[in-house]
Amino acid sequence: LLGEWCEAVWSKPRVATIFLASGIGGSLASLAWAEAFRIVGASAGIFGLAGALLVARLMGDEKTKGELQDLSGKSLGFWVSLWIILGFALPRFGIDLPIAQAGHVGGLLTGVLISGLWVAWPGKKWVGSVATAGLLMGLLAAAWQPVWRLNYRLFTGIGYLERGEYNKAEAVFKLVVKQSQNDP
Repeated sequence: LLGEWCEAVWSKPRVATIFLASGIGGSLASLAWAEAFRIVGASAGIFGLAGALLVARLMGDEKTKGELQDLSGKSLGFWVSLWIILGFALPRFGIDLPIAQAGHVGGLLTGVLISGLWVAWPGKKWVGSVATAGLLMGLLAAAWQPVWRLNYRLFTGIGYLERGEYNKAEAVFKLVVKQSQNDP
């Protein structure tokens, strides 16, 4: 359904751009936050489409708003907010689901950024591409080796264990213990 709404406003290649860039942005955000050992799925791309639609519905030109007149901006905003809040709240209530929340937020923000730039500079399509490339490069740099995250070191140690490199795993786990003593 989100794809149909997006295609009503943008061409299929532009919808694919939002979806793919949001998926990459979400994956990099998840890696930078080191929230899971492995992540899979299309949810970051879907959140990106929802964010892009929300911006287009609320801030687009009259033609865009006309194409989306049957889409309630308040309803879309409610559902996006609900899913983001649930992603943060469920673990706090002891419900431990494999949700890549940083990925969802990264995908959402990537979609918002792309759409926001397309709305702000409708005649300059390249602005969204350049800004998105900059965002993705920044996320890639942050995701390269997020050693500040305790989970990153845990995942690294687990990887060493899986490969039978026990001395390296032991050294990494010692760093985890030391880092966790300083982590509130």
